[in-house]
Amino acid sequence: MSTEGGRTAGPRSVMGPEVVVNRFLWPAAAIAAGALALGVSVAVAGPTTQQTVWHDNDNAWKIDNVGGGSTTFEVDQCNPTATPIGDGALHLLVTDGSTQAAQLRSTRYHRTYLRSILTLKYSTCARFNNGQQWPYIILNVDYDGDNNTDDLLFFEPAYQDPAEGSASCPDQGEEMFFQWQRWDARNGCWWSLEGTAGATPGSGVKPLSVIIAAEPNAAIVNPNGNHGGVRLVQGFGDPVPHDGWVDAFEISDRNANSNITYNFEEGPN
Repeated sequence: MSTEGGRTAGPRSVMGPEVVVNRFLWPAAAIAAGALALGVSVAVAGPTTQQTVWHDNDNAWKIDNVGGGSTTFEVDQCNPTATPIGDGALHLLVTDGSTQAAQLRSTRYHRTYLRSILTLKYSTCARFNNGQQWPYIILNVDYDGDNNTDDLLFFEPAYQDPAEGSASCPDQGEEMFFQWQRWDARNGCWWSLEGTAGATPGSGVKPLSVIIAAEPNAAIVNPNGNHGGVRLVQGFGDPVPHDGWVDAFEISDRNANSNITYNFEEGPN
């Protein structure tokens, strides 16, 4: 279970999506061409820029561990034959998920409106956990423009399946241990700490578009300069060890130059 701010998420089961082997899904150009052929106007992300992150405070990513959680950049030890990019990944480890959290937070996306986000994807792998919690995303969001956090939005892989999530969510398949899997958070389902748009854990998760419709001015905010509003997390949950890995975190918005894929790698010795 995931907890934050004194609330606890509901039960999850083991699930996840497509396995990734050094490849991404349909490129923007292909999507645009298909839409043009159908006479449909769509906004698509521009060319992807890859940025390598291999230490704390690198490319606007900062480590923020709680209660003894561990966040490191290492050679992939989860499934090294299928590492999405390069041979390294972000390693998030907690020995007690109820009192610890391992987090990497980006400060780059302060005041980015959720409605402007076109792509939000990432790849995960897990060696062990409670059978339910793979590395997940938290967004700190502001609804009224005062730059304070009004809500926390959670994207959890375990809820991206109609059996444990909602029938309104795309089925992204079952989670699998020791497999790299790619998650589409922009088109997936989320829950809100404050229950915005009725988005709650488990069967109450909602597409991000539903939350945006309820709060059209929702924007990512940084609580301060050292705590970014985009967070990759393991922990805040059950009192068992969790060992998760993340790579190929991709985000883009309507700014044509903002399509970035972050490659997490072990730093030079």
